[in-house]
Amino acid sequence: MLGYGYTVNIRQNLTRSDTVRGAASATNALLALLAVVALGVASCAVAVADTTITNVATVTYQDDSGHYVVESNAAVTTVLQGYAINGLVRDETGAPVPDARVDASMSARAVATTTTAEDGTYALTGLPAATYNVYVTVSGRVTQIIRGITLGGESSTATLDFRTPDATSWPAGLYMMTVPFTFGDPSPAAVFGDANVKLARWMPDQSGGTYLYWGRDADIPGFSPGLGFWMSAASAVQLTTTQFAAAASENAPYGVALRPGWNMVGNPFCADVQWAAAQVRCNGQTVSLETAARNNWIRPYAWVYDATARQYVLLDATYPGARRTLQVWQACWVRALTTCELLIAPPGAAAASATGAAARSAQPEPQWRVQLIARAGDLCDGFNYMGVVADAAAAADSRCSLQSPPPMSPYVDLTFTGGRGSGAELATDFRPPVAGRAVWDFVVRSDAANAQVVLTWPDLSDVPDRYRLMLVDLDAQRRQYMRTTNSYVFNTSAQGCARRFQVEVDSTPWARLQVRNIQQIIGRASGMTISYDLSSQAVVDVEVRGLTGQLVKVLSRGATASAGTNLFTWDGTDASGRMMPNGPYLCAISAVTEEGQAVKGMRTIVLTR
Repeated sequence: MLGYGYTVNIRQNLTRSDTVRGAASATNALLALLAVVALGVASCAVAVADTTITNVATVTYQDDSGHYVVESNAAVTTVLQGYAINGLVRDETGAPVPDARVDASMSARAVATTTTAEDGTYALTGLPAATYNVYVTVSGRVTQIIRGITLGGESSTATLDFRTPDATSWPAGLYMMTVPFTFGDPSPAAVFGDANVKLARWMPDQSGGTYLYWGRDADIPGFSPGLGFWMSAASAVQLTTTQFAAAASENAPYGVALRPGWNMVGNPFCADVQWAAAQVRCNGQTVSLETAARNNWIRPYAWVYDATARQYVLLDATYPGARRTLQVWQACWVRALTTCELLIAPPGAAAASATGAAARSAQPEPQWRVQLIARAGDLCDGFNYMGVVADAAAAADSRCSLQSPPPMSPYVDLTFTGGRGSGAELATDFRPPVAGRAVWDFVVRSDAANAQVVLTWPDLSDVPDRYRLMLVDLDAQRRQYMRTTNSYVFNTSAQGCARRFQVEVDSTPWARLQVRNIQQIIGRASGMTISYDLSSQAVVDVEVRGLTGQLVKVLSRGATASAGTNLFTWDGTDASGRMMPNGPYLCAISAVTEEGQAVKGMRTIVLTR
């Protein structure tokens, strides 16, 4: 508070009937009035003045006039109660930021300054009524401003909380990012200075959407809270803007307009936000993501880009393995089905808002699933799953058919098509239970020229043994059995690739390669005939071994056997032609199909003469 001290000499004439006490009271009242008037002239008349008076009075009687005279020396101390701005400065995690400089200015003139305490609090007091801009400056963080704070009238205090994230840096690479501030000049050149960056933003339109590039397309917007961008940095980039940054208020959700199709949405706040707390507004209604999905307004999930792994990662409230938070500086893909508005809850309201969203139905549990991963050098697309859920109703859940967002060069991208010719681009394709044979179609695309692409399926243990899984390269006309292998390799052309594949899943009894019904047929000769049934054509090895496993004789090596019943004979000799003694032996049959499906069968046979 601002203090002003005054000493006022008062001479007050009293009649004989006046009392000394009355004289003192009148003097006090007059002193207070004079003090307030004096202060009102000095600063602002709307301020409240508290006055303390210390008065020493001497009373004498004057014979010539017949009056008492009060000689008074009153010490008057008046405190002007000015206006104040206070609040809290935190970082992106919510931790207090000490030693931050806080300035208040009006008409480009600094009025007051202070620094935050250890708990991040600050107070600017004794401010006259006016409109202020308030700045927070911290070394290594974005300098922020809140404009147009008006003090005056009955409200004596304005509370302003700041959140100052690190002035982040991005190593060289590709990022899906946002800058959660409003600038006087939002152009990348003004925000990043001379940094060597390229920016692109996807704009949905009637044909699906297209990218706009900074420096090429005049209608690409500049940085603003809620807008997402691709940023390609040839070298490390740090946010070194000299502009003051205005952050979005955390007192209410932040609305981002969506158009039908894929939208690039940035986290508008200076801290992580919970995806489960987001809502959607459409046609005057505000509902949860789950309800908006049922209304066919929006898909309830989003996709973020992991710059380290160079692949998309799911952002969802309940999906196993998905991320739950949209981080500061991070943007995501959101698919809208109609024109609407995404309401992103602020960090402080996320926990309370997420309570209702937590009751959202979980993704249907698959009976089995297979992950497919595509890699081209250090590029990767790994969030791809096919499989089976309980029934058709569960398969209708939108999270059983997660749609894949647009790729950004350079890329490798695997998408299920939901059936040949359907035109869908899915990251997940879950179906009702398979009866007999079913086919999952997918396409692997990449703009990497003359590159080696590796498809892998790291784990098939979830798939019941009765199912045969076959990978089919439709363009190369190659087939590969997936249970005995875990990868498939092909090369792109000079123009990249769009390679078509299928996964055949067959549960019919003869779909899997089998060696069955191994039988010993005793003839009149000294040897024997052995028969077996083969479920499909394969390359077969037939061996006779002793009961302890030692090899006695190879009867067939690398011979092609047809589907059906096959016969071979053993004359009772070993590999050197010596006759073996009568008794039990083991007959081992190994079969491998052209696709790589392999199986073994074994049975005890008895040599007699």
